Amino acid sequence: MALGLTSVVSFLVFVTSVQGQGEQICLSLQREPLERPLPVTHQGPPGRRGPQGATGRQGTRGNPGPPGQCVCDLSEVEQLRERLNDVSSRYENVERIIRNLMEHNRAELCPLGIKSKKVQDADMTSSSLYSSTYAAHRGRLDGAGVWIASNADNKRGAWIQVDMKITTTLTGVVTQGRGAHNHYVSGYKILFGNSHDALEFIQDDDRNDVIFEGNTDQNSHVLNLFPRPITARYVRLVVWDFITHVAMRMEYVTC
Repeated sequence: MALGLTSVVSFLVFVTSVQGQGEQICLSLQREPLERPLPVTHQGPPGRRGPQGATGRQGTRGNPGPPGQCVCDLSEVEQLRERLNDVSSRYENVERIIRNLMEHNRAELCPLGIKSKKVQDADMTSSSLYSSTYAAHRGRLDGAGVWIASNADNKRGAWIQVDMKITTTLTGVVTQGRGAHNHYVSGYKILFGNSHDALEFIQDDDRNDVIFEGNTDQNSHVLNLFPRPITARYVRLVVWDFITHVAMRMEYVTC
């Protein structure tokens, strides 16, 4: 019994000792997280931006907005005047286009025959000529030659005339300058009649001689329609203004 009691006591002491160590271990495990330093983290620099993605498809078109409203400070009379001016401007533009088309067609379809040489060389005369190379019959529209007045006649009043042999109705004239040089007639009058001694100027309704606007360069065609058709055998173009030297190519229009 004594041996047994001693053994029991030794066992209890051993168990008590083990339990104490276990409590110490548990306490150590509980305290360990508090005793360790907390981890420290640092934010690194941002990474490089990736390539831009593809553009997406275009979205559907939205519905049209409501119609706008005009806010105008003009009085009703002023508004009407503005509208009338706008309509008048549009009408003038349309009228100008129609007139240009008509003039172009007349120039193309109804020539007298100077360009085509239906009019003979002898039927074209002038007040003077620079030389035989620049005689009146050289002044045919779009021709390689040109009529040039002499140095002494290089002034207002120089003229070039066409004899049509028979009485002819004319409605206008097309003029052109000297192709190779900046020489051209920029203004002129027209004389007509059935006799050299009975020529009269084309006049307006106030009986003033009409001064036709001529060329502004040496190659362009400029068509001038007469205020009313004229009927004559002789038609004489009289220089009024010119650039550098009196030089001309021409064609009359008959319809």
